[in-house]
Amino acid sequence: MTASNTRPPVARPVRILAVADSDSYLKWGAATLATLTDVGVLELVLLRSPILPSPDQRAAAVAGTPFARVDVPVLTPRALRAHLRMTDPDVVLLSATGPVAELVVRIVERADARAGRRRPTRATTGSAADRAVEPDAGLRPTTGTERARASGAAAPRSRRPALVGGLPGMSYPATLRALRFRAGQDAFVVHSQRERREFAAVADVLGLDLSVALAPLPFLPAPHVVTPRTQVPPDSEPLDAMPHDAAPRDASRTATTCGAPGHDSASLRAAPAATHRATAATQGAPLSRVVFAPQAKMPVTRPHRVQILEALARLAAARPGVDIVVKVRGLAGEAQTHHEDLPFDALLADLVASGSVPQGALRVATGPLSDQLVPGSALVTVSSTAALESLAAGVPTLVLEDFGVNERMLNAVFLGSGCLGTLDDLAAGRFGVPDQAWLDDNYLHMSPSELPALVRQLADARRAGSLVPPAASRRDGVVLGRSRRRLARTLVRSQAPTPVLTLLALPRSTRQALRQALRPAGRRVIAR
Repeated sequence: MTASNTRPPVARPVRILAVADSDSYLKWGAATLATLTDVGVLELVLLRSPILPSPDQRAAAVAGTPFARVDVPVLTPRALRAHLRMTDPDVVLLSATGPVAELVVRIVERADARAGRRRPTRATTGSAADRAVEPDAGLRPTTGTERARASGAAAPRSRRPALVGGLPGMSYPATLRALRFRAGQDAFVVHSQRERREFAAVADVLGLDLSVALAPLPFLPAPHVVTPRTQVPPDSEPLDAMPHDAAPRDASRTATTCGAPGHDSASLRAAPAATHRATAATQGAPLSRVVFAPQAKMPVTRPHRVQILEALARLAAARPGVDIVVKVRGLAGEAQTHHEDLPFDALLADLVASGSVPQGALRVATGPLSDQLVPGSALVTVSSTAALESLAAGVPTLVLEDFGVNERMLNAVFLGSGCLGTLDDLAAGRFGVPDQAWLDDNYLHMSPSELPALVRQLADARRAGSLVPPAASRRDGVVLGRSRRRLARTLVRSQAPTPVLTLLALPRSTRQALRQALRPAGRRVIAR
């Protein structure tokens, strides 16, 4: 036998198509594809929607990925259907908001049915040897095919693309709504051990046969033990991540604001404070920059947002040599994944115009966050995936708790992190040092990604025709909500003319005011 005959067969490349629809999902999709370069052929498209990112937002989202120099195409649902037929991908990565992910699942499902690719196969109960290998397979089948085999019914077959979805950042707590939108997918990607436990439980409640795969957040640096790299400026007060005597005060207040059932908030805060709140490492760079990363949805009110900007201004006055940056995802008027009714750049302009904040004390920046997290920087946020990026980069991080720590504020995940603090801490230049155990259970774990192996497995199943139609992956009795109405609304929004998309991108309050103004006078009276 020659040497050439002993070579293992070359694995066929997997064709992977990612479909995104907004700035944060585009960033997650491009970065996730970048982790799969050894798996196969990668492609990224945008589906047209009212939250389509601007050219500048697109450039920032794909920076540092294989798509940095690629003009990502924008497709309508009809064009996406044609593209799926033409390229025939093995796996579709649904990097999109819930309604759009649901629409793409339905597009794949209908295309598969119309192409006549469903091929019922004669079900078998398996041999005695098979039953010996998997004695419990019939107790809780995990796929539509297994359920059919266990019941003796015909198992539907499909050569459709495998469907994999996920959320672009922190996804705690897991919600029924998130998985309802994604019913019919084959797998769901999570980014922490805690998320895996929570989403697996939610999938079970909904009756979804869904593989939950663990992968590091793709846009974070490689997992490592986080050490701060910003030191105390020699000519200023220490950057001391909240002093030890602050823990009892903060713990008691957090216990009243977060209200998390079944948890002792005081113990969650006090434990990391004693061990991990210490002066930043002296081998790092002096503090030269503080970056504020806003969260589009929180805080809700204008006064709360103004308080943050005023605290940053106080810090700028106390440390004139420190660059204070408000790093926004998009400028006022640009679409984002979550609409922002009170953009921080517009609020800052108002405060400067009124004299509440000195001209030049704070500056606004766009683009990739990594460009701002240079040695000597620190980061503050209310709740944002940006906190994870800064922690991964070894940057001291402060998560504000003044407005509450709870699920509604989207920051309950930071309980026990060692990074919660107040506006007064921000004004004094005190930032958090994270608890390593918290990082391990959350987003900076050391576990390798399960996604490459999962993608190969799904591609093999697809080529073998052993996938089931999306509808077959839902158990009997699953309540998916008003899916037809949602799908119709998403379809219309994805194909509407540009002026209509512009109108849909306006804040809800603005659209309601326009509708009221356009009504005839008589109807306005009746409406009241």
